Amino acid sequence: MKKLAFNELARQWKEDTQFLSNVGAIIDHPAYEHIINLGEEMVPYIIQDMLENGPNHWFNALSRITGANPITKDIGGNLDKMADAWITWYNNRL
Repeated sequence: MKKLAFNELARQWKEDTQFLSNVGAIIDHPAYEHIINLGEEMVPYIIQDMLENGPNHWFNALSRITGANPITKDIGGNLDKMADAWITWYNNRL
Protein backbone atom coordinates (compact mmCIF):
# COMPACT_ATOMS: atom_id res chain seq x y z
CA MET A 1 0.00 0.00 0.00
CA LYS A 2 2.72 2.49 0.96
CA LYS A 3 4.79 1.58 -2.11
CA LEU A 4 1.74 2.07 -4.32
CA ALA A 5 1.10 5.48 -2.76
CA PHE A 6 4.73 6.45 -3.24
CA ASN A 7 4.75 5.25 -6.85
CA GLU A 8 1.61 7.22 -7.71
CA LEU A 9 2.80 10.39 -5.99
CA ALA A 10 6.27 10.14 -7.55
CA ARG A 11 4.77 9.52 -11.00
CA GLN A 12 2.49 12.53 -10.64
CA TRP A 13 5.34 14.74 -9.38
CA LYS A 14 7.73 13.72 -12.15
CA GLU A 15 5.09 14.07 -14.84
CA ASP A 16 4.01 17.53 -13.69
CA THR A 17 7.55 18.88 -13.20
CA GLN A 18 9.48 17.18 -16.01
CA PHE A 19 9.87 20.38 -18.03
CA LEU A 20 10.57 22.74 -15.12
CA SER A 21 14.06 24.08 -14.52
CA ASN A 22 13.31 25.96 -11.30
CA VAL A 23 14.21 23.63 -8.43
CA GLY A 24 11.98 25.61 -6.07
CA ALA A 25 8.97 24.96 -8.27
CA ILE A 26 9.93 21.30 -8.60
CA ILE A 27 10.14 20.70 -4.87
CA ASP A 28 7.06 22.80 -4.04
CA HIS A 29 4.80 20.40 -5.93
CA PRO A 30 1.94 19.00 -3.82
CA ALA A 31 2.81 15.36 -4.58
CA TYR A 32 6.43 15.94 -3.46
CA GLU A 33 5.17 17.58 -0.25
CA HIS A 34 2.80 14.67 0.31
CA ILE A 35 5.70 12.20 0.06
CA ILE A 36 7.61 14.24 2.65
CA ASN A 37 4.57 14.30 4.92
CA LEU A 38 4.35 10.50 4.78
CA GLY A 39 7.68 10.52 6.61
CA GLU A 40 10.49 8.09 7.29
CA GLU A 41 8.77 5.12 5.69
CA MET A 42 9.19 6.82 2.29
CA VAL A 43 13.00 6.90 2.52
CA PRO A 44 13.58 3.35 1.16
CA TYR A 45 11.30 4.10 -1.78
CA ILE A 46 13.09 7.37 -2.54
CA ILE A 47 16.48 5.64 -2.38
CA GLN A 48 15.21 2.87 -4.68
CA ASP A 49 13.85 5.47 -7.09
CA MET A 50 17.23 7.20 -7.19
CA LEU A 51 18.94 3.88 -7.89
CA GLU A 52 16.55 3.06 -10.71
CA ASN A 53 15.88 6.49 -12.21
CA GLY A 54 18.61 8.88 -11.10
CA PRO A 55 18.57 11.71 -8.53
CA ASN A 56 15.38 13.55 -9.63
CA HIS A 57 15.85 16.25 -6.97
CA TRP A 58 15.04 13.94 -4.07
CA PHE A 59 17.70 15.54 -1.84
CA ASN A 60 15.44 18.11 -0.23
CA ALA A 61 12.83 15.48 0.59
CA LEU A 62 15.42 13.15 2.11
CA SER A 63 16.90 15.93 4.22
CA ARG A 64 13.50 17.14 5.42
CA ILE A 65 12.35 13.62 6.27
CA THR A 66 15.52 12.44 8.01
CA GLY A 67 17.09 15.64 9.30
CA ALA A 68 20.37 14.46 7.75
CA ASN A 69 22.49 15.95 4.99
CA PRO A 70 25.39 13.78 3.81
CA ILE A 71 26.18 16.15 0.92
CA THR A 72 29.50 17.91 1.36
CA LYS A 73 30.50 21.19 -0.29
CA ASP A 74 32.91 19.43 -2.63
CA ILE A 75 30.09 17.43 -4.24
CA GLY A 76 27.34 20.05 -4.05
CA GLY A 77 25.83 20.57 -7.48
CA ASN A 78 26.96 17.20 -8.82
CA LEU A 79 23.67 15.31 -8.82
CA ASP A 80 25.23 11.88 -9.33
CA LYS A 81 27.67 12.32 -6.45
CA MET A 82 24.94 13.79 -4.28
CA ALA A 83 22.76 10.74 -4.98
CA ASP A 84 25.71 8.46 -4.18
CA ALA A 85 26.18 10.27 -0.84
CA TRP A 86 22.54 9.69 0.09
CA ILE A 87 22.64 6.06 -1.00
CA THR A 88 25.79 5.50 1.06
CA TRP A 89 24.20 7.27 4.03
CA TYR A 90 21.13 5.06 3.74
CA ASN A 91 23.12 1.83 3.38
CA ASN A 92 25.21 2.71 6.46
CA ARG A 93 21.98 2.99 8.50
CA LEU A 94 20.94 -0.56 7.71
